[in-house]
Amino acid sequence: SPEPISDTTPVTFDLSEIPTSVWVRRFHLPEAELINGRATMVGFTVALLVDLVFHVRLVDQLTSPLGQIATLGTVLFCLFVRSDKDLDVYKELSDEATFYDKQWQATWEGKTRPSETEQ
Repeated sequence: SPEPISDTTPVTFDLSEIPTSVWVRRFHLPEAELINGRATMVGFTVALLVDLVFHVRLVDQLTSPLGQIATLGTVLFCLFVRSDKDLDVYKELSDEATFYDKQWQATWEGKTRPSETEQ
C-alpha cells in the first residue's frame, strides 16, 4: 500500500526518468529547424550581396550596429512570416486596424469638426 505524504515531504525528481526521445520531440521541433534554415539562407545571401556590392566583409557586417539591426530584422521576419498565408493575415489585420479610422473619417465628411473650429 502507498505511503501517505505531506506538504513538508521533499519531492525528488530525476531528469533521467524522462526518456530522451520525449525531450527531442518536445524541444527539437521540425518547425524550428525550418525557421532557422530560412533565417540562415536569407542572412547569408544578403551578407554575400553586401560583400559583393560594398566590399564589406562578413565579420565587419556582423559587428557593426547596422549589421546587428539587419540580423535582428531577418530573424524577426523569419519568425513572423512562416508562409505566404501569414502575409495575408497581416494584410487583413492592417485593413481591420484602418477600417475603424476610415469609418470615423467618413462620419465627419462634409462637416466641420469641433476641434477645427476652436483653432
